[in-house]
Amino acid sequence: PELVTRGVADTRSDIYAVGIMLYEMLAGEQPFRGEQAFQIAHQHANDTVPTPSSKNPRVPPELDELVLWATARDPDQRPRDAKTMLDQLHETEAALRLDGSSTAATAVHRTVVMPTASAPASSTAETQVLAAKARHRTGPILTETAAALSNKSERRRAKGFWLFGLVILLAALAGGTGWFFGSGPGARVSIPDLAGQSQDDARGALVKLGLTVDPTVVPTDSPTVAKDAVVDTDPGHGTAVSRDTIVKLLVSTGPKLIDISDLRGLAEQQAIDKIGTLGFTYDATKSTQQFDAKVGLGKVIVANGTGGTDLSTVKQYGQLQKISLVISAGPLPDVASLSFDDASKVLQSAGLTATKGVDAFSDTVKKDLVIGIETPKDVAGKDLPIKPNDTVRLTMSRGPEQVAVPDV
Repeated sequence: PELVTRGVADTRSDIYAVGIMLYEMLAGEQPFRGEQAFQIAHQHANDTVPTPSSKNPRVPPELDELVLWATARDPDQRPRDAKTMLDQLHETEAALRLDGSSTAATAVHRTVVMPTASAPASSTAETQVLAAKARHRTGPILTETAAALSNKSERRRAKGFWLFGLVILLAALAGGTGWFFGSGPGARVSIPDLAGQSQDDARGALVKLGLTVDPTVVPTDSPTVAKDAVVDTDPGHGTAVSRDTIVKLLVSTGPKLIDISDLRGLAEQQAIDKIGTLGFTYDATKSTQQFDAKVGLGKVIVANGTGGTDLSTVKQYGQLQKISLVISAGPLPDVASLSFDDASKVLQSAGLTATKGVDAFSDTVKKDLVIGIETPKDVAGKDLPIKPNDTVRLTMSRGPEQVAVPDV
């Protein structure tokens, strides 16, 4: 109709053509007839397509309604597209199959006796099987039927829109959730290991991750981290936290101070065991031996802490801090009055190397014999210890000093 009245067409025009074809299949003839083509076109534009059941009583009302819906003169009253009409056709088919199966079991043929007046006198009354009455409307199908189908289609389409909208909403929620927990405020980050870093460097690293750093630090004992450097964080490193988490810095106050016993005079192994028991660390690399005439062989002369501190002068020392020991190698061998060669052999057996030093007068040691071992000194003139593997200088005797006798 819209092609005749307005000269336009869309998918609903195709639906109209399908409706006409459906009418022809059901009724066995065209809905409109005329001698001229314009007469037929005029009827399509101004008249309502009749129901197929008006020509074929066996057409069920459901198909009448489908034809009226598809051939409505107003395009807005037709199915919006072929899928909408196909869905309705499938529903109609299912309804007709269900209706047919429920009536087939109870259907019976009615029989009647033909009146005798209408039959020859010699014939007997025979029964006739009457065809079942065709299923059709007793009155005209109104446009409200097509409107009902149209409303049904609109509801189906509206349901589709709602489902589409729900999908869009869920996608938006999924995207928003991904952003919130991926890079937004809800994102979780792992706190890095900041042990040993300065406070400024640690704060900068945390701020770059979007975390807030508490300006108040937590003083913490640490035997391994230098004083005022960062020991750890609260929450601890490796913990996954949200970006709005406030992180506290645990700052080293140095090792915990614990009491220390005097280790002087103890045997070497006894002192090493006690260092571990007290909570300190034995430093074998810096432990040495030296000759000492006052402390017995293998016993502790002094215990030193970091920086060479004599631990006998302090009462407390840092937990797990290193302690080195100076162990006595016993007294130096006595080489007085020996020749240089003999003295060298004695010193060599003690792990020392001999070299000749200065010559000096001696009233007790003969000339060319050893007076004694020179004591080494530092640049300040302070005596230095002699250790195994050192080279020592021997003072050799010049004999008694000669005194000139005056001529009296």
